[in-house]
Amino acid sequence: MDDKSIAELIQFLSPKAPPHLKRIALENIVGLTSTTEGHLFFCKHTSLIDCIITLILDEFDAISEAAFTALVNLSADEILAEKIVDANNGELIQKLFEIIFRSIKCPHIELACKVLSNLSRPINCTHRIYEVVEDKKYSIPELITLFCDETFKNDYHHLAGVFCNFSQKIEMREVLLQTNASLLKRLIPFTVYSQSDARREGIVGMIKNCSFDSEVHELLLNDDLELIVYLLLPLTGPEEFDDEEMFSLPLELQYLGDTKQRDSNSSVRKIILEALTQLCATRRGRNIMKEKNVYLILRELHKWEKVPSVKLTCENIVQILISDEPPSEFENLKNVEISGDLVTKFEKMDTAALEDAENDMKDESMLDS
Repeated sequence: MDDKSIAELIQFLSPKAPPHLKRIALENIVGLTSTTEGHLFFCKHTSLIDCIITLILDEFDAISEAAFTALVNLSADEILAEKIVDANNGELIQKLFEIIFRSIKCPHIELACKVLSNLSRPINCTHRIYEVVEDKKYSIPELITLFCDETFKNDYHHLAGVFCNFSQKIEMREVLLQTNASLLKRLIPFTVYSQSDARREGIVGMIKNCSFDSEVHELLLNDDLELIVYLLLPLTGPEEFDDEEMFSLPLELQYLGDTKQRDSNSSVRKIILEALTQLCATRRGRNIMKEKNVYLILRELHKWEKVPSVKLTCENIVQILISDEPPSEFENLKNVEISGDLVTKFEKMDTAALEDAENDMKDESMLDS
């Protein structure tokens, strides 16, 4: 597309352009935003991004929706995400929050949340967007209240991704964990929210980010929070245990019945296993896992799991739980220094194990056919 064509397109994307021309121009742009070539094009012609942003509040819903859809597609690219955050002196972020908090009337709150979730993923953007929350009248507790409000729940599924991205920052984790983790406690039950993959994946990702801080494991593992139960429920299937094994599990995981199904989203299962692995870093965490007989759930998951990378993650945490405790000076596994050659060796072993698992899957597939 030459400069003349781009100039004409910009005219058609003007808020003052006739609605039918804006709609046709946006329909072409939406198609372009869903391709790799299109992303490269917009990296070179950022003025078009500014035009799209001006149309998200167009009086015609179809035009507004198309503009939002284009931004959802473009913001999935990390390079473009930074350019979008910079666009028009960063005014988009302010608009998104006003739409989300219903200060501005807009029927596309769900799309606004999707854009914000995508934009907040790159760490540079995370910092800048979080600053808007800190500097303006909005707050994390208010965002969480919107997210938990059953009245508008379909609008706010993708705020879970925003919470996950924000939890890369220590300030966000501190907010979640203050007052005995009262805000985190409101969000934890969404690990089993079957109506939305976006909610579950975002919340378990947020929990995983919190679990990287060994200093807060004691709080995270408090029985009052029920974190372990809510992490294990998506990994638990319909298997029956003998009475001794059943009674060794937390009460909420006993006798779930033959209709109980594991989470069908492999990303959710993998993130949960990674969070559990982090919580095993401390002796206290490992002891709690053993007391609650987490091994039983993981044993059955490992038999059932078909995704090689998830199966390998499951194996790694099982190895931690069944191994002897290290000497006291190494009780926090995060403090154990591993030489570079061993890291390389372990990575090769993981790669080999993953390849073996994938080959096994191929063999099983051939037998089934």
